[in-house]
Amino acid sequence: DRSSAASDVYKRQHILFGKMDFTEEALHENLRSVYDSIQTNKPSGVKGKYLKTFKICTTMGPSINIDISNLDS
Repeated sequence: DRSSAASDVYKRQHILFGKMDFTEEALHENLRSVYDSIQTNKPSGVKGKYLKTFKICTTMGPSINIDISNLDS
């Protein structure tokens, strides 16, 4: 599969990290990879917390807040 990423005027990142037929483990692994990549590639001038919120959603569905503290471990 291919991955896709884009940002909008509000600096939100829109990243495809899975599809409906992915297993729960594959989705978790991909989400973790996205989070790790964002944290690794944050601008060097950024101090403190880089991500304010982390949300996921389907193409036309409502967003779901992800507890970032669970991804930091």
